[in-house]
Amino acid sequence: MIVNEYVPGQGIFPHVDDVSSFEDGIVSLSLGSAICMDLIKKPEAREGLLKRRSVIAFHGKARYEWRHGIRARKEDRGVKRGTRVSLTFRKMRLPEPEKQKLAEESK
Repeated sequence: MIVNEYVPGQGIFPHVDDVSSFEDGIVSLSLGSAICMDLIKKPEAREGLLKRRSVIAFHGKARYEWRHGIRARKEDRGVKRGTRVSLTFRKMRLPEPEKQKLAEESK
């Protein structure tokens, strides 16, 4: 789990979380201020509102084909941003030697 705090005016550049480091499935709990998140898969782009205490999950195509980001601005849809905290849950990929060791130990 990673904890990030964002103040009004901060953004996140549109990205796909590192596919070589993390397995499929990312879940984020948004606390504090509501925020608009951009979802981009060219040529398509969508904006979704993450309300306070909401959860967003990315799996499969949403995880690997769509970028997500938050524009650096101080308000969304006419509502001023406050401080926001994001709790993001991702599962780390094990390096190949560790995978082999675990497989051998489970036999």
